[in-house]
Parts: sequence; C-alpha cells; structure tokens
Amino acid sequence: MRPLGIATWILAAMALFILWGAARADFSLLPESAKSSLDRCYRRCEKNNPPIPSPQPTRSPAPTIGKACDYYVKDSRTITFAVQSEPQVVCIDPPSNPSPFVEISTVNAGNASCADFWLQAYSPNGAITDPSIGPQPAAILRRVPGRYYAAVVLRQANNTACATLTFTVR
Repeated sequence: MRPLGIATWILAAMALFILWGAARADFSLLPESAKSSLDRCYRRCEKNNPPIPSPQPTRSPAPTIGKACDYYVKDSRTITFAVQSEPQVVCIDPPSNPSPFVEISTVNAGNASCADFWLQAYSPNGAITDPSIGPQPAAILRRVPGRYYAAVVLRQANNTACATLTFTVR
C-alpha cells in the first residue's frame, strides 16, 4: 500500500471543513424569495386549517373470557374453592380502598409448594397481566372502576388440599 501524499491530506481536510461548515450553517438550496413564500404558505395553511384536537379517549371494552363467572368476590374479601384443570373465572368487585392498585393474591390450602396453578387477571379497562404460574399465583392491576376478572387453571396438584385456592383481594 502506498502512503498518501500531503496534497491528498490537504484536499481531504478541506472537504471535511466544507461539509462541517455546511452542516452548521443555515443552509438551503432554495433562493431567499422562494423560502419566504414557502413560509407564508405554511402560515396561511395553519391559519385556515387549525389543528384538529384529538378525539376524546374511549374506554376499552371489558375483556371477554368466553364463559360466565364461576365464583364471585364481592363484599367479602376472601373466597376459597377447589380449582379444576379447565379454566375457572373469578369475577372480582374489589373493596373500595385508597390504594392505586388492586392486588389479587392466593394461598393454596396445603400452604406449600404442592401444586402448580396458572392465573391471569383482567382489568375493566382491558389491561391484562402476565400469567402468574406457581403454587400461590398472584396479580396486581391499576385500580379503575368496574369488575375485574381472574382466570385460574390447576396444572398439577399432589392432593386435594393443595388443589384448593383461597383468593384474597385488596
């Protein structure tokens, strides 16, 4: 490979200097009269066509689970039932609370790691939690007015006590 001569370095430096100056300057390919008429056109457009305000936000519909509620958590904050291997839907009307979140927690009757459940919670505004999988699944959702849903499935259990969940909603 041949080393570059001093003239090549000077030309490269001048090209970089010209590009740097063009990038930093208020540079336009349009003549000054065309720029000002373009600016006038933009101002006229904005004056005669004011921006349209965004539409009012709408609520997402409540999630559809595909089946009616199997269990309800209403006035009381706790309910206990045996979970099956097909999805069961728990309808939740959370108690009023100043907390910004609704917490759905569970405890299996064996109070041990003797079962494997799948739980997913649905908010009235359409938000869905990530699935919670384990012996005592739980979910936390932002508090909004309306009915919450939780779908729960028993994946595996060692005995009957472990297949029973106690739901607590705060």
